[in-house]
Amino acid sequence: MKKLIISLAAVAVLIGVTAVPVMAAEEESVGASVTVNAVVSISLTDAGDTGINFTGGVPPITGQGDEDQSDGTPAIAVVVEPETNVEVDIFIKGTATGDLALANWKYSTTFAGTKTSITDTYGTAVYTDKGVGSYAFYHWVDVPAGTPSGSQGCTVYYKAES
Repeated sequence: MKKLIISLAAVAVLIGVTAVPVMAAEEESVGASVTVNAVVSISLTDAGDTGINFTGGVPPITGQGDEDQSDGTPAIAVVVEPETNVEVDIFIKGTATGDLALANWKYSTTFAGTKTSITDTYGTAVYTDKGVGSYAFYHWVDVPAGTPSGSQGCTVYYKAES
């Protein structure tokens, strides 16, 4: 009888151990990170014929505007493209060719705004902390008396940086 009780007790213990659900759970985690680089992308939109175009004339000429610009239509629009993921500052500079000094080539961010001479360095930003969108540049030229006849030119550069 003693053997039977011990056997029944052993069976009861085994049934009890196997019938109890496992209560332990384990969870682990690991961090993940990625570094996203700044992306700056711009393009230029021209109001008409390619480039900033002025009609000819007899000097002195003051404040002659790009022939394709008008109030609300800038000569050039700097377009900050959608892939840009930071705010940018937009700059302008130029180089003159011919006898007409760079200071005679001018720009403004509005049609009736103050005309600023283009310089040969990027200097101070024209627009600051700008996002995706279009930013206007209107252009004018002054041709002083005594400027030699012939083609006068200016190459204008636009830059956006974060």
